[in-house]
Amino acid sequence: MTKTVEVIRGDGGVLKPTLRPVTSENIRAQLKEIEPGERYQIEVTLIPPLKNGRLRTKLVLETGLAEAPTTAFSVSAEMAPRVVALPRRLVVPAKRTSDWKQSVRLVWDDKSPHRILSATVNDPDIQVQLEDKNGNQTVVVQVPPDYTMRAGSRLITIRTDDVKASEVRVPISFRKDHKGRLTAAHAKRAKKMPPTTQPAVPVRETKAPTSTPQPVPPPPARPD
Repeated sequence: MTKTVEVIRGDGGVLKPTLRPVTSENIRAQLKEIEPGERYQIEVTLIPPLKNGRLRTKLVLETGLAEAPTTAFSVSAEMAPRVVALPRRLVVPAKRTSDWKQSVRLVWDDKSPHRILSATVNDPDIQVQLEDKNGNQTVVVQVPPDYTMRAGSRLITIRTDDVKASEVRVPISFRKDHKGRLTAAHAKRAKKMPPTTQPAVPVRETKAPTSTPQPVPPPPARPD
């Protein structure tokens, strides 16, 4: 698949563009001159095999202009997942009286046989184990009831024998029990609110101003 980006001269002067090397191995970019100093094209091509999921990179063009020496183009591609983890994300409940367990399996989009080679997690207090029952492989995740959260994210890495999708990652998140706690947003609002034990502010009673009644003059006499 190839896409084209057009670069046209503006008010900054004559273009003398050069394209910096692309950092992604799945992207090939080529700068073509259409009108010297005026108009150019950048051809961006995706190179297979593409990795599972989303591809993102950035192209940087040196313009040769003093006011705007460089300009950048974002390149992204969404590939239909070749292999999907089910479930895609693990959510651990807040209240646990025993070990919490969840099985994860991989589903490929083709009928070729594939195998899970290993499964690891970036937290020593969480256990992962690869099980194989009648040729069906699953990754069993186990979280103890007294698990203590640490800073950072929790991620399971599953490695496979598929060269086009050799690695699948499954994030782990934990539900928080907010009973008796305040989130950062709630705490911020609580500081602005007066405490419930604060005495009421006395209300000053205002009276309407009174005025002394003035005598009403008699009507003028009518001529006979």
